[in-house]
Amino acid sequence: MGELGSTITLKPVVQRNHWRVEMSWPGRTSRYFGHFLSRTEAEKWIEEHRWLAKQSQELNEEPSQTT
Repeated sequence: MGELGSTITLKPVVQRNHWRVEMSWPGRTSRYFGHFLSRTEAEKWIEEHRWLAKQSQELNEEPSQTT
């Protein structure tokens, strides 16, 4: 869930007794967000913040300007 292209992946992960959202980039260290009581809450956070991955993907897809 939450994978957008090969730029950034957002996915729910369980850590001890709570859920978090893992944001990962290819070849880089992952970052974790939130402390959620359920996977459903973590997935809701992903849906509400999907623009983070989408914005990054759009920046990487901008055509280079050659003049």
